[in-house]
Amino acid sequence: MRLYSIAVVPFLAAITVQGCNERVKFWVEPTSGPRPLAVVCAADDTLDEGLPEGIYLWRFDGIEDAGPAETHGQRTHVFDTPGMHTIALSVEVPTSGYPIACKYGETGEPEATIIVWPRLSGIVRQESGSPIAGVTVTADNGGTSGVTDAEGQYHVDVPYDWSGTVAPESGGYTFDPNARSYSSVQAD
Repeated sequence: MRLYSIAVVPFLAAITVQGCNERVKFWVEPTSGPRPLAVVCAADDTLDEGLPEGIYLWRFDGIEDAGPAETHGQRTHVFDTPGMHTIALSVEVPTSGYPIACKYGETGEPEATIIVWPRLSGIVRQESGSPIAGVTVTADNGGTSGVTDAEGQYHVDVPYDWSGTVAPESGGYTFDPNARSYSSVQAD
């Protein structure tokens, strides 16, 4: 006669670990936008029983932020550098003794990708070299608009890998060139 009591404990632990992995997913919003991009991240109990006890460890580009479900079930993180960033969540439940990776609810992957738009900037000047204040500068194809300051400086944010034109506009002025073209912008 064999006794299985030794084999049962690790097997039950594996069931608990898998159950937590499937039970807790996470969501992020927004996933793309101009900076500073404030992203709200939330753990979600798919069984609607409340988040399980444990330590919730968020990783924002590898930088860790951990705490109990009460304080870390939802976090806000601000990304201020352009490009692609990652967010991941793991939970260490008391019965497991080690962190269990959770899945991003949108894709089922262990990480969510966040994209912070690059920024284009420049100066609008008169032929004499004097800056022009109050010029509206617009990036097409989903980019933003900006207005030049007293030094003629502007910035506009554009979606990652953006291609399009940036054009100045102000009554009483004609601009040469009337627009600048860009292709596959991924950085400032």
